[in-house]
Amino acid sequence: MPFANYEQPEVAAWVNDNEPIVDGITFLDLLRQDEFYLLVPEAPAVVEKRWNKDVLPPRFSYPYGTEHDWKLERYEDLLQKAKAKEQFRPAYMYASSITTYITSHRLANCQPQLS
Repeated sequence: MPFANYEQPEVAAWVNDNEPIVDGITFLDLLRQDEFYLLVPEAPAVVEKRWNKDVLPPRFSYPYGTEHDWKLERYEDLLQKAKAKEQFRPAYMYASSITTYITSHRLANCQPQLS
């Protein structure tokens, strides 16, 4: 996935050249982790209320399958089947496997280009 950040060349180096971000840890090192901690500038009670598993929407996955090589006929068919009156709801939780994460990431980046 091409990435450019001309205003912050240090960030571009983290992404494009795998330069260390801090203490020798690279962006790829971060992506390879199994656990992540999210820091939120909000009071704990607010976070607990908004991010409670009982009130969050169900786990989301894009309805485009796992084949992403370019075939115009397949994408035209998928687009017709997946068209909805509403936009996708915000996704706060994805499946934890790296394969599913990568598929979701690719879809989030390539599907808007086709719509």
